[in-house]
Amino acid sequence: MLVLSVPSCVLAASQGRLMKLTTTTTLHMQGMAMPQRVMSREVCTAPAGFDPRQLVSSRSGSDCKVSDYRQRSSTITFHVACTRPQKVSSDGTFRQLADSGFDGEMRTTTAVAGHDATLDTHYVGQHVGDCTYTPPKH
Repeated sequence: MLVLSVPSCVLAASQGRLMKLTTTTTLHMQGMAMPQRVMSREVCTAPAGFDPRQLVSSRSGSDCKVSDYRQRSSTITFHVACTRPQKVSSDGTFRQLADSGFDGEMRTTTAVAGHDATLDTHYVGQHVGDCTYTPPKH
């Protein structure tokens, strides 16, 4: 699963928004049908409005760049390209909801065992409380 990162900055810890994040993922590969995978977890996000770049965190050894980031009203679109540890390309569309939650989709393309693969992920985030938020350091 692709995880995005917040731009480099060092800020003090502050009150954040605790979000219940549910992802539904479907993998498509030539000649293979894979069942959907549903996962839920809680994440602490920045206190300001939802920014999908918070879902992309730098993992050790990864090299990902967010581009074509656009926000129109409550809809955000963007592209992510990674070169390490493997080549991955993603396009995402997310919507901020009136109840402080969000939903969105990402389509990711890559190669798995030498075969082209597409990973479709649907996100639903619900604000469930407060948390102590510390921005990631890069």
